[in-house]
Amino acid sequence: MAKNPPIEGCVRYATTTRMEIDPFAEMKAPRMPEITYVLPDNSEKTIDIPIGQTVMDGSVRNNLPGIVAECGGGCSCATCHVHVDRTDAQLFDEPSEEELDLIEFLDGSCERSRLSCQLVVREGCDGVRIVVPDTNS
Repeated sequence: MAKNPPIEGCVRYATTTRMEIDPFAEMKAPRMPEITYVLPDNSEKTIDIPIGQTVMDGSVRNNLPGIVAECGGGCSCATCHVHVDRTDAQLFDEPSEEELDLIEFLDGSCERSRLSCQLVVREGCDGVRIVVPDTNS
């Protein structure tokens, strides 16, 4: 009888091989970062946003007011304008020239202005505060 080579991630028993499956793997999944949105009426809403989604996606998927997102995240309308705290700005990529051009002509823009469709949530974003100005509508 020929011996079968060992299979990575499996446990070899006398005559069979079975996969080691961790029944608690889903429960060990990393926690989603919590993003706090300060809405135009000054109320706050904290949302769990999956890593890889944008700040705009989190707002739209949770029906938060203030981020209109007319272009659906294509960086072409600036209706997802937000202000990012200075301490949190380094957690996101630098704005592109296209984004800066759109922000330049917005009412209520400042040095903390960003388009939320360009703010991709990553692991270190837990606790980020996003201010939604009342100028997006």
